[in-house]
Amino acid sequence: MHYYKFSIGDYRRDAAHLSLIEHGAYRQLLDQYYLDEAPLPLDADALCRRLSARTQEERAAVAVVLAEFFTRTEQGYIHQRCDEEIAQYQDRAEVARENGRLGGRRRNENQTPTDSGSKRKPTGVAKDNPAGTDLGSEREPSRVANHKPRTKNQEPDAVADGFWDFWHAMPKQCQLNCKQAKAAWNALAPDEELRAKIMGGLAVMLKSPAMTREGYRFFPKAHAFIVNERWLDAEAVQAEDEPEWLRGGKMV
Repeated sequence: MHYYKFSIGDYRRDAAHLSLIEHGAYRQLLDQYYLDEAPLPLDADALCRRLSARTQEERAAVAVVLAEFFTRTEQGYIHQRCDEEIAQYQDRAEVARENGRLGGRRRNENQTPTDSGSKRKPTGVAKDNPAGTDLGSEREPSRVANHKPRTKNQEPDAVADGFWDFWHAMPKQCQLNCKQAKAAWNALAPDEELRAKIMGGLAVMLKSPAMTREGYRFFPKAHAFIVNERWLDAEAVQAEDEPEWLRGGKMV
């Protein structure tokens, strides 16, 4: 992502107590997260190098922000708000690609083509204002801005425990349609024992040359991995035997 929305109100509410140097570290970390669309690396030296944090004070600021606003996982430091924004961006990008393959965005069926031979001048009278009253600047905007800061209890698209660990563990090439994957995960609602089996099976498959060849071309996509219970194939993969659905180079 080379662009992301920044809510000044939300940021000030959560981070107003930071020092100036800590604010700089936080913004750098957010920018890096969105650029990579992935968790931040656990290697402190490598991360500080990428952020140009060279002095002891700058490195300490990075450590403070990571500890307060990010969650350390095996895949790296994750940030829930960033993950939600990235998932929405990737979903929109996937829709745009699909529209492109279909020849562009479909026109509204109720839309009628305009007569190119005649150009009507605007009358200045709104359809919902037949009396012709000048509404001017008093007309209400089509979309009302939300002035209430979003709290943890108001986060949209709630997802069952463990989803983001699973999502970040999946190869990036297989992270297609986060919305569908989240819906499948919520429907499955795995308990702690099942989550351990899923992550264990995924870890085994990630180490398999047969599964990861050709840039993960034959690796199950995130949604398919969940709904088709692909973690159960880990035993066959570990025994160096391709699962039945993979034989013959079948993609999922």
